Parts: sequence; structure tokens; C-alpha cells
Amino acid sequence: MNKNQDVVLVPVQARSRERYDKILDASELLILELGLSETSVHLIAKRAGVSRASVYQYFTSKEFIIDSLAKKHFESVFTLYEKRIRTTKITKWQDLAEILVQVSYEFYIQQPIREKIFLSLDSSISVRKTAAERLTVFSNWFIQYFDQYFELPENVQLNEKIALCININDAAYLRSLSLYGQLTPAYRDEAIFAVKGYLTHYLGDVLPLKTIK
Repeated sequence: MNKNQDVVLVPVQARSRERYDKILDASELLILELGLSETSVHLIAKRAGVSRASVYQYFTSKEFIIDSLAKKHFESVFTLYEKRIRTTKITKWQDLAEILVQVSYEFYIQQPIREKIFLSLDSSISVRKTAAERLTVFSNWFIQYFDQYFELPENVQLNEKIALCININDAAYLRSLSLYGQLTPAYRDEAIFAVKGYLTHYLGDVLPLKTIK
């Protein structure tokens, strides 16, 4: 169960759900315009056309609004990866490493709000903590594909390595944003190079390919 359920009330009734969605939509627009640090509950309420009391009815703080947005967008990432893996011929572990980076790049550029939420340096400690928890969930999920296609070394805790690969990946994207104000293909390629190099240290150049039935 998500720890945030005690402080985020997701309504069931249609009218309340409409107000809840308006708050999240207004939050996205303001974050895109102003950034995380300058977005406040007061401004969110004003943009959504509701009172601050209505916002606090569903979210006890701005951090939980941001975390709810992160959860909404995070859920789509699994579908993106599954689709790419299904349509790619996997013959070496480096194929999965490339997918790991390429799909994350597509995830970010599809909707700019995702950059603001997941790559922002303005996130609070609580938001970063829940982001780290989601990263653990993702890495534990993604490792299934390495295990499905390849014979893995017994002494490598690959789930934590995958989590660190995402951190390496995001560091390259942050560099791109700092220099150019956007994610660039060049830094996506740098991320691929860095992730492959890191994993090679633990996996070697070649892993035995399993027979997929």
C-alpha cells in the first residue's frame, strides 16, 4: 500500500473526481510555467478555480500533489518499456541497456511535465524519497527481462545496478537540460555509452542467451 494514501484522498464520486483532476491539471500547467519551487497551493487553487480548502481536502501539502502527478506519469512507463521490448529482437544484453535509456528519453520528451517532476533539482526530500522508492520498484520489474533472455552471474545484484543505471541516465539528461534547456539526442547517446560501460564491469561483454520458448 502506498504510504501517501493517508494524506492523499482520491475521490470516487464523479463531481469530486472532476475537482481532483482539475487540481492536478492546474498543477501541471503551473509547474511547466513557473517550476516546482514557485508553484504554490494558493496558485494551484486559483488556476483550478477552487478554494485552498478544496485543495487541502485532497492533498495535505504541495509535495503530495507533486507525488500524485509523479505516480500518474510513472504508471505509463511500464507500458512503454513492454512495447519496445516486444518489438525489438534481443540478442545481447546491450540491447536491453539501450532500451533502458532510449525509452526513458522518449518518456521525458513526450510530455515536458515529466522533466519538471522527475529531473528537477527543486524537489523536496519527501518527493525524492518516494521517487527513490519508485525507482526500486522499476528496477525490480525491469530485471525480469535480463533474467528472461540471459544467464546472469550469480554474484551480481542486478536490481540495484539497474537502479543506478537510471541515476546515471538522469545525470546525463540533467547535464543536457543545464546546458541547452532541453534533452538532446547527443546526451541520450552519452547516457547509453555510460550505462553500457557501467554494466559491462559486472556483466562482461557477453552473456549466454537463453532459449526463449
